[in-house]
Amino acid sequence: MPLAAAASSLKSGIKDAFDDSAAAGAKAGASGDDIIEALAKGLGDAIHSYMISALVTTSDNIDAGQMDALGGMSTPGTGSGMGSLQ
Repeated sequence: MPLAAAASSLKSGIKDAFDDSAAAGAKAGASGDDIIEALAKGLGDAIHSYMISALVTTSDNIDAGQMDALGGMSTPGTGSGMGSLQ
């Protein structure tokens, strides 16, 4: 899916991360490290979920005579390619 479509789940994931860290801090004997650990884990999980929801699609055209990336030999013929990753 486009990342824009996943933005609301990122927002709710970040909110959940802050809520979870606040709950960790409310526990008796909680340390600052416990709060930071809970927040870091929650933010990491939310961002990871957001990023893996991306759908990447490419479309490439190759023209005859086009130089390669290193400036070496040119392409002898035309071609095309497509790909996607989710």
